[in-house]
Amino acid sequence: MKITENIKYSSIESDAVVLDLFEPDADPSGSNNARRPGAVVIHGGGWVNGDKTKPKFIDMAQFMAELGLVAVNINYRMAGEASAPAALEDCKCAIRWMRAHAEQLGVDPSKIIAIGGSAGGHLALMAGLCSDPEFERGDWLDYPSRISAVIAQYPPTDVRDLLTGPNATRFTAQWLPETMPDRFALADKLSPIHYVDQHSVPVLIIHGDADALVPYSHSVQLIEKMQQAGRDARLLTVPGGVHGRWPEDSTDYDQWFNDEQIQLLTRLGFITR
Repeated sequence: MKITENIKYSSIESDAVVLDLFEPDADPSGSNNARRPGAVVIHGGGWVNGDKTKPKFIDMAQFMAELGLVAVNINYRMAGEASAPAALEDCKCAIRWMRAHAEQLGVDPSKIIAIGGSAGGHLALMAGLCSDPEFERGDWLDYPSRISAVIAQYPPTDVRDLLTGPNATRFTAQWLPETMPDRFALADKLSPIHYVDQHSVPVLIIHGDADALVPYSHSVQLIEKMQQAGRDARLLTVPGGVHGRWPEDSTDYDQWFNDEQIQLLTRLGFITR
């Protein structure tokens, strides 16, 4: 595996818009002469902190590369630098960057997925479910940001629910500050739950049912809505799982999640097993 760090994917004046590229090892059979699928990994941190160097997200990118995908692990602008929807704009820009450089990277531009945890899971879902041109800003605009599937860990799916009421969080208020006159309308526009339809791409989510930060119900409602629309959607429920941590019992939840990712990628025709 070859790793190239801190490639700038956008021309905006920010140190945040960089990615690390994970390229798979060559296939000794020579089959890797064909274009490979791509994966965009998006870190969490409540839209206010976090970084691509966190081991969890490095592991995600490495896992994808080990499966034969070309993966990029991205940073994006945090709330302290730019409020919503800048983070989503950056993520979509990174997807367009991968598609714009598909020939150079050996990527099949029709086979790109997004993967993320927590806020990164939210951004991955928005990248996969929302095609609103309002969020297409920055570079590489001649290329689409559409993706083929989403893999997410404990993602927010209803941003308004985290902005007001009993589930409100400080980090959501930082991303959508009170000084923003249309913050509640924008919160709705940034909620994946509102974009599910009969054309939605496949979604795989893992979420603990004891999550006190991002309610487990967020994932339940999204997956139920997708299944009602007849879409490929699966929720892995971790009994007693809290935000970002699974119970210390005999079940290997990470391996379960990895196995499900492999099954999804196999169904999509991204890999063969």
